[in-house]
Amino acid sequence: MSVSEIVIREAIRLLKSRGLVRTVPRRGSFVADQLPDNHGAVPQEPVGEIERIRATTDPILRARLATELSTQYQIRLAELSSIRQAAIDDAYTSGVSATEIAQRLGLTKSRISQIRHPKV
Repeated sequence: MSVSEIVIREAIRLLKSRGLVRTVPRRGSFVADQLPDNHGAVPQEPVGEIERIRATTDPILRARLATELSTQYQIRLAELSSIRQAAIDDAYTSGVSATEIAQRLGLTKSRISQIRHPKV
């Protein structure tokens, strides 16, 4: 997904701190069995949040705040990507062809490879 390793590590650290994932040594990170009530804690007004960060005078603090907000949005993007893929899998399982799914999503023929078939 064109995300650096540092961002992934930070995202997993943030997700763990919020109780959203658990890490199993030598196996990986997994979505927590039970999610906390506050798991969607991304600012509701991102423009205001961005302006607040931009107005921060301390450059190191400004960089840290920007990194934290970026990480939160990357996590949300990963969540949305997962929701999208689950919906595609559901459509495919219900008999909709990959070509039709791609067309209905507005993907060009060169992008049809974005439609992954669910594992059976």
